[in-house]
Amino acid sequence: MINISEIIQDDVPQIAEWIAADSWHSRDPKWQNPEYMITGCGLMSFCLEDESGPLAYIQLLDDEDDARIAMQFAPEEVVNKRRLILGLIKVGIPVMKGMAEGFGKKGLVFETFSPSLIGFAENNGFQRVGETDDYRFAIEGQNDV
Repeated sequence: MINISEIIQDDVPQIAEWIAADSWHSRDPKWQNPEYMITGCGLMSFCLEDESGPLAYIQLLDDEDDARIAMQFAPEEVVNKRRLILGLIKVGIPVMKGMAEGFGKKGLVFETFSPSLIGFAENNGFQRVGETDDYRFAIEGQNDV
C-alpha cells in the first residue's frame, strides 16, 4: 500500500542524509536546509511511503501559474527504482496533480539534469520547457501557458 504523510521535524535527519547522498542536491545551495521540506513550508509537503518506509519527500512550491516540485529521493541502495516508480505513478504524481489543481495552478514543473529522471518525466506526460532544464506537466482542464 502506498500512501502519503506529513513531513515532520523527526524526518529532517533522514532528509539531510538523503540530500548528502544525492549527487545533484548535495552540491545545490537550494537544498542545504532540509527543514524547508517540513509540512507548512510551500504550498504542500508530504512523504511518499509504502509498507517498507519512505520513498521520497515531496514539496510543491508556488511558481506563478504552476506548482514547482521539489523532491528528495532515497538513495538507490535504500529504495530501489521499482519501488519509487510504483509509488510515484500510483500515488505521488496523482496527489501532486490534484493538489496543484486545488491551488488553481495550471501545471506542475520541476528542474532536472538527470537523464533517468528526464526519461521518466517524458514517459509520464512532462515536456521540456523551451531550452531550460525544466519539465512541465499541463494540468487537464487548465489553460496551458
